[in-house]
Amino acid sequence: MRIDRRVVLRYRAAFGVGFLALGLVMLWRILAQPAPPASKMLGALLAVVLMGLGATRIVLYLRARREGNA
Repeated sequence: MRIDRRVVLRYRAAFGVGFLALGLVMLWRILAQPAPPASKMLGALLAVVLMGLGATRIVLYLRARREGNA
């Protein structure tokens, strides 16, 4: 069975959009709730990392599409 690289890249981009949305919701919820500053810092860091992962997946898809691989 042959795996189509274009389909894999599209799924990764779709999950990247999901990671971005989840990171934004997570960051909003962390900032809205009262909590100790250390907990807020750790939660905000995790939310930013999640958004970075999503952005990376989308950028990789766009780069592959521009090169004609997707």
